[in-house]
Amino acid sequence: MDTPTHLLVFQVQDLDRLNNLFGAAAVKAALADAGSAMDTQAARLLGRHHALPLRPSAQPGCWWRGFAMIGDGSALIDTVEQAEAITAAIRATGHKILLEVFGGATGGRMAFFAAALALPASVPTDLDDWLRHEVGSAATHRADLAPDQHTILRTLITGEGLRTLLQPIVALPSGHVVGYEALSRGPLGSPLETADALFGAGERFNLTLELELACARQAAALAPRLPEGRWLTLNLGLDSLAAPGVLESLARPGIVLEITEHLPLDQAEDFAALFGRARALGARLALDDTGCGFADAEAVRIIRPDIVKLCITIIRNANRSPAHLAEIANSVAEFQAMGAEVLAEGVETAEQSAALIEAGATLAQGWHFGRPVPAEKIVDLRQTVREIIEAAFD
Repeated sequence: MDTPTHLLVFQVQDLDRLNNLFGAAAVKAALADAGSAMDTQAARLLGRHHALPLRPSAQPGCWWRGFAMIGDGSALIDTVEQAEAITAAIRATGHKILLEVFGGATGGRMAFFAAALALPASVPTDLDDWLRHEVGSAATHRADLAPDQHTILRTLITGEGLRTLLQPIVALPSGHVVGYEALSRGPLGSPLETADALFGAGERFNLTLELELACARQAAALAPRLPEGRWLTLNLGLDSLAAPGVLESLARPGIVLEITEHLPLDQAEDFAALFGRARALGARLALDDTGCGFADAEAVRIIRPDIVKLCITIIRNANRSPAHLAEIANSVAEFQAMGAEVLAEGVETAEQSAALIEAGATLAQGWHFGRPVPAEKIVDLRQTVREIIEAAFD
């Protein structure tokens, strides 16, 4: 690749503060460790694109990797949305690296910039100079953490206050509700009210695992109270799914365990026994955000999920043209041939729904069919949430 179309950028900020805390020599060594870890993760993240080696910028604590985005020849691949997905992944990866290198107390509060930036049509001769201007004018990726957020988060994990919303999942073409996805939020009016703020704080305070499990257990306790015959989807990362005792407490008939991160193919076989145990306990498995690359077809072959959730890029393209619809139909047929039901997530219009029915999808979810609503609108919550959880997991 001679000319990149994008730059994957990661820059640690507040270096003066770090040098004052730890000394310049220690910070330099830590940044070298962070750069090595970032190189490994960036190579994996950009494995399907044409990428240059990671290189340090002239700016201290900054690394970038040029790459040319490819779409596997698919008309369904939206390069803007691919860049957004890569940006989200590098932010999450970068935060984990800072936690590992600098520790939870410092790494959890460090300011950094991370993004996949599109280069202009006329690629600048001096990428470092262009990058300095772009990073300097961009917002730092760090939430303003109020001093009490850690206390609020700990209270939510160990006590009450988490809110569970339920979004309907329907059968196609009938539109009949067959299940719900459980979505978690913080207390109304609190700094952690929204999903982004709640789980962002979980990441920054290195409490993602505890938070995910608290959300999943609260939601799972509601499952027996759903209308008869309807199932519940719980979102879990791989670390949460593999945590001791989690499958035994969550996996059972009527529960769908949704894997919310793409599993590297070289690790898929390692999780085969875990997935098998979940099924033996009666749960089904769903694979999120499928069909937009990342070797998804191969992942489906290895994991054999019961449900495949098409990524939102595919849904937005569903009624764009006959060519798009034909590609979607081919993907649906491929996943169904491997034994998976196909769920279209993020359906917002009747036109999208009609196109997805024509493509063969049998399940759907999105604002067209119903927005997330508080669980108490669907289940009987005359008992307190704490009483329900204690009864469910006694």
